[in-house]
Amino acid sequence: MDHHEPDLGAVRFNTTVQSIRTMGSSPIICGESAWRYHATPPLLRSAALPPDTAPDFSALRTNAREADRLVHAHLLTDLKGIPLPVVACSGPANDRHRSHTVAPCRCPGWLTADDTVLTASGLRILNPRAALADMSSRLNWVHLALRMMEAFGLYAIHVETERSRMTLNCLLAEQVLTQDGQRARPDHIREFCDAHGKTVSFLDRRGCEVPWELGFDRFGNPTEHWKRAPLLTMDDLMEMSERLRGWRGSKTFRDALTCACPGSGSILESKLLLLMCAPTRLGGEGWPRPLLNARLDFTVEQRSLGVGHYCVCDQLWKRQQVVVEANGMAFHADKQGFILASGRAAALQHAGYTVIDVSYGQVSKLEAFDLMVHTLAKALGLPLRKRTAAFLARRQKLHQLLFHRHARTHTKPFSSTYVSQAQRRRDLVEGAFACVCTRAGSLRDLPFEAGPCRLPCKEAARPQRKPGHQAP
Repeated sequence: MDHHEPDLGAVRFNTTVQSIRTMGSSPIICGESAWRYHATPPLLRSAALPPDTAPDFSALRTNAREADRLVHAHLLTDLKGIPLPVVACSGPANDRHRSHTVAPCRCPGWLTADDTVLTASGLRILNPRAALADMSSRLNWVHLALRMMEAFGLYAIHVETERSRMTLNCLLAEQVLTQDGQRARPDHIREFCDAHGKTVSFLDRRGCEVPWELGFDRFGNPTEHWKRAPLLTMDDLMEMSERLRGWRGSKTFRDALTCACPGSGSILESKLLLLMCAPTRLGGEGWPRPLLNARLDFTVEQRSLGVGHYCVCDQLWKRQQVVVEANGMAFHADKQGFILASGRAAALQHAGYTVIDVSYGQVSKLEAFDLMVHTLAKALGLPLRKRTAAFLARRQKLHQLLFHRHARTHTKPFSSTYVSQAQRRRDLVEGAFACVCTRAGSLRDLPFEAGPCRLPCKEAARPQRKPGHQAP
């Protein structure tokens, strides 16, 4: 009897199609839209807008698709934080025409029923790890690593839409969400790991998950940062990385997972960690990873300096006895923060730790970071990467992707091949204009200065005539 090996691709495809059929024909919100859903605070999703402040949306057609009808019905409820159009995937037979409400896409080949969550309103949305895997084929590794560090970190960046901004303004105006009210809560999320390096529990005294907390700046203004418990763990992403092998975006997912570290408390901490601990082949210094948002207990003598029983360090290097604080985010303005409590630095120095404060300006500018990284290397006793031309180019590219406001999220515009082709196209266009104008007979009538011809054409190859020379 002949034994034939099964076609793994066919088996994988049949499993995916079968899983999608079991989920029904309802659309599945995926990609960036799914990530924006998980970055929206539950308080904003559940709050109802007053009828007089709710924005008006144009009515749908009578023959609108099911995806458009479902998304349109939940724009003011669960989907407040998702910008339009909402990216949604469905079965292969559904219509894929883009509308103002929905941007259809194909279902990922690795998608199963376990990768989705069903909301109370009946919408299916990719869970956080599936959303990150789906974005791996569209984002570069830098932005994907930042999303990963946000997913298993202690913060969420909610980029407001018009609907979520109106909801937040109503909650602030009605005193439902205030800075003093959040400080008065008995349970807060302050550290990621305890004094022994173990991950703490993010449950309140009743056994429920600690609610999200809005970050305010020093002047009492709300920011886009929210404090919350991690959405997933490193093991979840490691399992997803094994599932993505052979699929599009798997290499980007692995590179991002290699650089990501759990426990970050703000976007500045995540960017600083990538510059310090990312592999040298990707533009980082290649240093080992510290403990992020780790608790450090004080002794009785150190408590006499006017501090509490412990402090939370952004980066704790225990072996080197160095504490690195990334200042500039709103979470340091509470009672357990590090900026307003001046006695903490004295207590840490009394315990033998070296405290280094890093501000946003010292990291966002590459020239200032060059000076700061030498200070960090000297304090940590770690070697700096040899400043070769190739490494400096990789580091500049990494820094540009981290802090440049207009940097695109996909990889092609920042690759050297793309830049050289773009420059080549510009040169060809300039040379073509020069050749055409030369054939016209005069370059002085041009409204611009024509450059030298770079095209291997006959006009460029023809020798220049000497002044006064007349053709026969």
